[in-house]
Amino acid sequence: MQGIHLNRIYYNEVKFMFKKYELVGFFFTSILGCLLHFVYEWTGENIIAAIFSATDESTFQHLKLFFFPYLLWIFVEQRKFGSIAKNLLPAKAIGALCGTILIVVLFYGYTAILGTNTLVLDIAVFLISTGAAYLVSYMIVMNKRMFSSKAASMVGGCVLLLMTVSFVAFTFYPPDLELFRDPTL
Repeated sequence: MQGIHLNRIYYNEVKFMFKKYELVGFFFTSILGCLLHFVYEWTGENIIAAIFSATDESTFQHLKLFFFPYLLWIFVEQRKFGSIAKNLLPAKAIGALCGTILIVVLFYGYTAILGTNTLVLDIAVFLISTGAAYLVSYMIVMNKRMFSSKAASMVGGCVLLLMTVSFVAFTFYPPDLELFRDPTL
């Protein structure tokens, strides 16, 4: 009986610690994402900076401001919780998809209604989407049975890798779609 009690205490401690990491991750992603908006310009349009920072004002380039800090934080959490949370990679992959999709939906949704975009609402969209990504991944990780197989982890890792490769490729070879067009040109 004492073993069950100790397991519950350990689970609650891990749950509390993971919640703190998710909250710190939210702030890390939000702050670094905002800074990355300017890195390409600050570095004199350095090609390495172009990979993970915004090179123009297109919606696609703004998705990178969420994705790359989020991806970096995944490495931090994987190191800390990877052996405990077997569903961490799938949870984070779903969070990454949720965050990027939500940025697109909220941005195009509010600009369709207002007919224009505003900096305050753009920042709100970014923060809401970032928060949703961390909330979704937290909820999945806390449900230990959800996506806890090795296959699910492999799929999660593949999704994150595919997203990374896509962001890099589309930075240099953007398709002729609205998502990739710079509205300031």
